[in-house]
Amino acid sequence: MNRFLQFSDQQILETTGKITQEMAQLKAEEEYLKGLDAFASVTYPIQLDTSKTYDVSKIANLNKYLDKAKAELGIEYEIVDGTGESVAFYNATDNKVYINKNLVAIATGLKKRKTSRAFQIFINDIFTQAVLYAQGKDKWTVWQERADYFKEHPEEYLLLADLLTNGAYDLIDDAPKSFNADKDYLTILRINTNLRKLQEAVESDKTGLSHRIGRRYFQRLERLKGLPGTLNMSVMTNWAMTKDQIEKAREFFIRSDDDIRLIDTELKKHEKKIQVAVIVGMHAEKIRLEPAGKDNPNGEDSLRTKVKQLEELFKDTNIDWELIFVAHPNSPDKSGKVVEDLTKRYYPGYYKSGKVRSIYMTGPVVGKGGKVEFGLADAISETEGHIPSDIALYTDADVTVDMRQTALLMKAMLLDEKNELRLDSEGNIKEDVVAFGSRVPSPPLPKDGGFAMPGLDPSPYAEENVVNAATKAINIKYLFPQLTEYGSKETQCGFKAYPRKILEKILPKTKDTTFSFDTELFTHALNLEAAIKEIGIFWSDSAPEASGTNVTERWRMFKSWIDQYKRLAPKETMSEQDLKAIEKLVDEGFNLAGQKKDTTDIAKKIVKIAGKLPKHKKKEPEIAPYPLGLEIDKNASLDSAKTDNLNMYLDNSGYGYELESFTNGGYAVYDADKKIVKINRALAQFTPAYGATDASRAFAILINDMIQHALLYAQGKDKWTVWQERADYFKEHPEEYLLLADLLTN
Repeated sequence: MNRFLQFSDQQILETTGKITQEMAQLKAEEEYLKGLDAFASVTYPIQLDTSKTYDVSKIANLNKYLDKAKAELGIEYEIVDGTGESVAFYNATDNKVYINKNLVAIATGLKKRKTSRAFQIFINDIFTQAVLYAQGKDKWTVWQERADYFKEHPEEYLLLADLLTNGAYDLIDDAPKSFNADKDYLTILRINTNLRKLQEAVESDKTGLSHRIGRRYFQRLERLKGLPGTLNMSVMTNWAMTKDQIEKAREFFIRSDDDIRLIDTELKKHEKKIQVAVIVGMHAEKIRLEPAGKDNPNGEDSLRTKVKQLEELFKDTNIDWELIFVAHPNSPDKSGKVVEDLTKRYYPGYYKSGKVRSIYMTGPVVGKGGKVEFGLADAISETEGHIPSDIALYTDADVTVDMRQTALLMKAMLLDEKNELRLDSEGNIKEDVVAFGSRVPSPPLPKDGGFAMPGLDPSPYAEENVVNAATKAINIKYLFPQLTEYGSKETQCGFKAYPRKILEKILPKTKDTTFSFDTELFTHALNLEAAIKEIGIFWSDSAPEASGTNVTERWRMFKSWIDQYKRLAPKETMSEQDLKAIEKLVDEGFNLAGQKKDTTDIAKKIVKIAGKLPKHKKKEPEIAPYPLGLEIDKNASLDSAKTDNLNMYLDNSGYGYELESFTNGGYAVYDADKKIVKINRALAQFTPAYGATDASRAFAILINDMIQHALLYAQGKDKWTVWQERADYFKEHPEEYLLLADLLTN
C-alpha cells in the first residue's frame, strides 16, 4: 500500500495549519518591512513596569553606559519617559536613539559585578541594532549579524542571557497569576503549546505578564516550528539554565492532568479499563537507581522517582500500571537485586503484587534492545495471575524523561482529533498507532553549577559528538528511508509506546538486541501499516558519569543499523559501492574505539560520503487551502477537448454552475443571487501527467471539492470550519485524498 496512507489525520490537519501560519507570518513581515524606512523598532522581550519609581543612581549609571555606547558607535541618544514596552527606537529624522527610562528597572537581581558588565553589553547591543536598522537592513540580517557577533563572544552572550532571563525565570512561579481566570495556563504553556492557543492567551491580556511570556514564546515557536507534532516543544531550553532552573522548567512543563482527564473520561464513558506497562532495560544502573549521597554523588533515585510520577499520573483513573525492570543475572553491579531491595524497602505492597518488579534474562548477555524486547514480551504475556498490558512503553533507567509525559503518548494512541476514544466497528479500542517521544533541543547538564548553554557548551565527549553526527548523517536518511518518508526526526529517544496487538506481531520478527533495536521495531510496525506519531517531550541529560552510552557503543549501533538495512530496507537508497565504503569505515571505527583510539577522523569521512549521496526527501501530506493553490495560465489557449472534459465533470457533480473566464486567477465563486457556482474556464488548462484513469478520477474529485468549498463559504462558514469539514471528509475517504494529493503535488 502507498506509504501516503500512513500519515495520521492529525498530521494532515497540522499541515493545513502550517500553511496558514506561514501565510500570516509572510503578511506580518511585509507590514514590518514597510515601516522600516521611517521607523525601526528595537524591542526586547522585557516587560517594563512604568508605575515604579527608580533609583536616581541607576539612571546615572544608565547614562554612563549610554555615553560609552555613543562614543563607540557615534550616534546620539535621549532618555525619554516610556509609555509602552519598547526599550529603544531609532528616529531616522533626527538620527537619534530614544531610550526608555524604565530600562533601568531590569538591572536587578544579579551580582553587582556581573550586572554592570551585562548592562553595558545590553546597551551596546541596543545601539548596534538601531544603527543596523537605520542602515536599512531587514530584521533577518540584523539578527544574523547579532548571532555572528555572539558566536565569537560567548562570554558576552552568557552575561546578556543572564541579565535578560533573570526575571523570566521568576515567571515560572508567577505563571498561574499571568492569565485571566478563565484561561487554563497549564494547557496553554505546557509541552503541547500551539500557536493559536498562545495567541488567544496573549491577546486576552495585552499589558499583563502573559504578553511578556507570549512574545518570548512566539519567538521560540518560530524557531521550533519544523519540529514534529503540534509544535510540541520545551522553549525554556533555548535559554541559559542552571540545574535549579531545569528542575523548575521540568515541573512547569510536565503537566499531564488535562490529557489523563480526557482519556479517563472517555474510558469511563465507554466502560473501558486499560493497563499500561513501563519497561526499563538495565545494565549497571545502580548509580541511577539509588538516591544521591556521599558514596553516590550522581545518584538519581530513579526507581522512586518513576513510581511517584506514575502514581500521580494514574491516580483515581481507569488506568492501571506496572513498572518492569529487566536485568541479566551477570550484571556487574547486580542492578536487578538493587531494584528488588529498593522495592521491598519502599513499596512492599508493589513488591508482593509484582506491580514493580525486576525480571531476569537467562542465556548470553545481550544489549539494551534484547532486554527491552524481553520486557515488552513479558508485559503483554497472558500468564497465571498477570493481566496483559494494552500499551507497553519503554524508557531509560535515568530520570531524563518525566513519566508523567506518558499521557502525551497515550493521548496520541487512544484519542482522535475530537478527543474521543478511537473505537473500531465492534466497539474495541483501536490498536494501530505507535507513539514515541522526540527530543526537542534540550539543556545539557550545567557545568559546575553554572549556566548550560545549548549550542555553545560542547558534549562531555567531543569525539562522541562527531561520531553521533556521522550516524545521524547516514541513519534516517539512507539506512531507513521509510522513516524519512514518515517525517521522523530521530530514532533513539528512550520513550516509545506500542499497542499490544502490534507488539504480538513484530516481537517474534525482531533480531537486533543492541542499542539500535528501535529502528527495527519501527520498520516492522511500518510494514504492518501502523501510524507512527512523534511527540515532542521535555528531556534533560544525565550526568556523564551516570550515562551508559559511549563511543564504542555508538559504533556498535552503526554496525547494527547497516545489518538492519541489508535485512529490512524496502528499497536501495545508496549504491553498493557507497554502502561497502561506509561499512568498511564503520568496522574500522568500531575496532579503533575498542582499542581506545580516537575515531574522529573516521566519522568525518563518513559524513563526507553522506554529503555526496543523493537526497532522499520526506514525503509531505498536503491539503492546499482554498482556492487549492494551483497556478492558472490566463494567457494559454484552451484545448476544446479539455474544456469539454471539464464540463463533463461539472455536470456529474450535480451542482448548478457556469463556466466563465476570470481575470483574477481565482478558481470559483458562489453567486448567491443565482445560487450557482461560477467556475474559471482556465481550470481545464491543468493537465495531470499520469495514467488516464487515475487522472480522470482525481480531476472529478478536485471539481467536487472545489464546488463544496464554494458552497460552504456561501453558507457563511469561516475558513477554519471549511478546512475541518474537508479534513473530516477525507478522513472517511482516504483513497480520494490520495488521488487528490497526487494531483495537487504532481
